[in-house]
Amino acid sequence: MININEAVNIINANTLEPETEQINISTSLHRLLAEDVYAPFPSPRFSNSAMDGFAVSWADVAIGQNITLKIVGESQAGISFVGHFESGNAIRISTGALVPSVTDTVIPLEDTEHDQNSVKILRVKEKFQYIRFKGEEFAKGELLLQKETLLTPPKMALLASIGKNSLSVYAKPKVAVIITGTELVSPGQPLSESQIFDTNSLMLKSAIEQAGGLVAYYAQVEDSLAETVTAIMEAKETCQMIIFSGGVSVGSHDYVKTAAEKAGFKELFWKVNQRPGKPFFFARNENSLLFGLPGNPVSALMCFSYYIYPLIYQFDQRKLTNIVKNIKSVHEVNNEQDRAHLMRIKLLKNEQQEMAFMVLTRQDSYMLTTVSQADGFIVLNGQQTIQANQFADVYLFPWS
Repeated sequence: MININEAVNIINANTLEPETEQINISTSLHRLLAEDVYAPFPSPRFSNSAMDGFAVSWADVAIGQNITLKIVGESQAGISFVGHFESGNAIRISTGALVPSVTDTVIPLEDTEHDQNSVKILRVKEKFQYIRFKGEEFAKGELLLQKETLLTPPKMALLASIGKNSLSVYAKPKVAVIITGTELVSPGQPLSESQIFDTNSLMLKSAIEQAGGLVAYYAQVEDSLAETVTAIMEAKETCQMIIFSGGVSVGSHDYVKTAAEKAGFKELFWKVNQRPGKPFFFARNENSLLFGLPGNPVSALMCFSYYIYPLIYQFDQRKLTNIVKNIKSVHEVNNEQDRAHLMRIKLLKNEQQEMAFMVLTRQDSYMLTTVSQADGFIVLNGQQTIQANQFADVYLFPWS
């Protein structure tokens, strides 16, 4: 049996290389770029007007005000001016429209008096006013977004502005969820005297999706070696991670370890000196990782939160920030056992209105209320004590 630090180190030493995929920009929210993106052209792509008004030559308006010019055409957003322009002329122009090269200044509508044929310039400040110049924002070939950038609505808009429709992003890891147990019944179905409702399917699927994984395979198998082997063989064809719930203890109907070996997986550890989740199992083959979680819902969720959630979250190169350091305990906390304890906690304010935590009183691994009411957990090593007002690191649940 290994300790929790050894378990973390073994898992981290056996991570898989992330994969990439091409996706449409419309589905890229919260995905991570797997490529550097460079500007294919400058921005603005052409010099354009920042105002609705008139494009003129500075030479005609430099003397100041009350100058009347002849309107000879229009430059509209999306439709450029075509025509003859000479001294004493003006061109109607819309915001965003191309500034004709024969002009160099834009006069806003509010600084003019005009009709269909002529415009009187009432005010003008300086040459080049209200023009957004070509390349003013960025030049052609400039690096706009680096690889491993998290895509947000503004960044998606930037990509759309350069015509980027297809993106290379890190692929969400494909995860299989396999639930074992002849006694399990789906919620909504009738129960016999010896059956219980399956909670782990919904819990693990939701937790995987929240971590950024994609549940690509699901199966519920009875306590059968043959069924368990078949499920693993099917799951490993498409999934990089396989997560079992149940079937990893020492009972005569616990087949996950044996089935994993028959399906070509090498055991890396079994049993971790911790509470809850002692019979935690980890194995791998060339292309997949296999985790065997206890069937107890609390044990399964705590093992998932501490070991697997960070792995899925960081699979596409995102940085995990679920550890809050140096939070005070409002009371003394003891772990009198020789094994580490993942203790569920609640965040609150102490008497000094500082952020603090309290350990929930009911820590039994069969009580789902202890995780449904908790904000996270602390890790106490064997025989460790935290004094009141002593600092500790808190691991937040991702849904807190």
